[in-house]
Amino acid sequence: MILSWSGMRGLLTLATAFALPSSVPGRDLIVLAAFGVVIGTLMLQGLTLGPLIRRLNLGADSGLADEIAPARKRLIEAGLAVLPARAGEAADALRFRYGAAGKVTAEADDPQATSEFDELHLEMIACQRVVLHRMRDSGEIAEDVYRRLQEELDWSEVDARSFGDNILTAT
Repeated sequence: MILSWSGMRGLLTLATAFALPSSVPGRDLIVLAAFGVVIGTLMLQGLTLGPLIRRLNLGADSGLADEIAPARKRLIEAGLAVLPARAGEAADALRFRYGAAGKVTAEADDPQATSEFDELHLEMIACQRVVLHRMRDSGEIAEDVYRRLQEELDWSEVDARSFGDNILTAT
């Protein structure tokens, strides 16, 4: 019911009306009527879609999250299985990072929630952005250097905001 209520709004009708040759008698009235149908259905069905969904009381769709959480946990465990044989700062950093993601996946209601690590990482990036802007404004760095470093900070922020998803592509 929701799919039919939120489906096409007469776009094909409007396109067909516009495609009519100008020599067709009443073309302007046909185009106006088609436009009225599109606007009317957008307004009527668009404004009533929210109340319809609430009235049907469908609840939240957790199917995807229910499948992602255990799969993500297995992938994190697979990544961590490589690390016991490794020593050093890089291995320690990865152990900590994957461990934080594993805790979020195992304990949180939202398997994609940000961890304390991610929140701290975002706070650091915000501070780095302020310093970067000051360096550019004071002329300490050239514009091309600024843009390159800004891009690196952008990628770091994307990484911090979607760490769980990035684990899947990193392993």
